Amino acid sequence: MKYLLLFSCLVGASLARNLPSFVEVCRPKHVDVNKCIQRNVDYLKGKFDEGIPELLIPSFKPFIIPNAFFQLGSNLQMEVKNLKLYLPQSFSLPEMRADLKNIKFYMKLHFPLMHMLTDYNLNGKLLIINLNSTGSGTINITDMVADVVANGKLHKKKGKDYITITDIDIKPKIKSLDLNLNLFPNNAELHDTVRKLYRDNEEVLKEDFIPVVVKIVKDIIMNLVNNFFDNFSFDTLFPDD
Repeated sequence: MKYLLLFSCLVGASLARNLPSFVEVCRPKHVDVNKCIQRNVDYLKGKFDEGIPELLIPSFKPFIIPNAFFQLGSNLQMEVKNLKLYLPQSFSLPEMRADLKNIKFYMKLHFPLMHMLTDYNLNGKLLIINLNSTGSGTINITDMVADVVANGKLHKKKGKDYITITDIDIKPKIKSLDLNLNLFPNNAELHDTVRKLYRDNEEVLKEDFIPVVVKIVKDIIMNLVNNFFDNFSFDTLFPDD
């Protein structure tokens, strides 16, 4: 998911005047801005693990979410702690459209695999089983495609226009979701029963888990992208020459 943030960062970052030499500058009057952004993402994703200080992009190896709380369906609450999110460099940005006049960015993102390690607290009911469990586990999301629309506006600072992203709409589609949580460490038979119950009802649980994906991605984008945009004026990011 961090990569999802980075794509939005690069919408602006890849267009700045004083960028490092390894970044292609995308001037609206001279190039197809959307394709230019896609080229930059394709090149720069190899640097994401170590971070790119020149673009204010931190290391993503891994991305850590200290604490978050989610409602899964109507009967189950999940709190995650120290969630470590790993994304492969095989992600892609197959579609990109930047509407600079209206400060709106449209993206389609593809993640072959999202791998997470986390500590958790679960309280409530999973299908027919009552749960009150604390432990650690893994979450794997395979073949996720997300349609993202980021809306923004301009605001004045020191006489110059700066972009602020005001809201983000994310519609993910997930091919498969694997939750491997150590719910019953002292009862292997019950643990295996719950795993089978999950596999038999994956489609239902996958839909319940989608809001978790949306919330994580949205929070990351709103915080990191706005921090990035706050450091570069609109004219710097989108040179009109």
